[in-house]
Amino acid sequence: MSQFIDLIDLDKIPENSNLSVELDGVTILICRLGKTEVYAVENQCSHALSPLEGGTMKSHYIFCPLHGVKFNLKNGCPSGKLTKKNIKTFPVKVENESISIMFEK
Repeated sequence: MSQFIDLIDLDKIPENSNLSVELDGVTILICRLGKTEVYAVENQCSHALSPLEGGTMKSHYIFCPLHGVKFNLKNGCPSGKLTKKNIKTFPVKVENESISIMFEK
């Protein structure tokens, strides 16, 4: 059964940065754009299977720090020729300065 699970306080992630957290053995990347726009994706590039944490973010995209593959943070779709495989995304809710995601292992 899917449910929203509290992960981290919003103030633990600086604006325009990302941070990985582990939940039931799954590493999830929380991406914060601006003050309140937050996305959650699996922390693994579908091209080289390397972590996305620390990747540059522009607009609604994150760039893999290893090879530069660009993924849409809203739907996980890649851009470019290196991979056609999406990364998993998680619905996010921010309430009372706390970030929660809809999680089903």
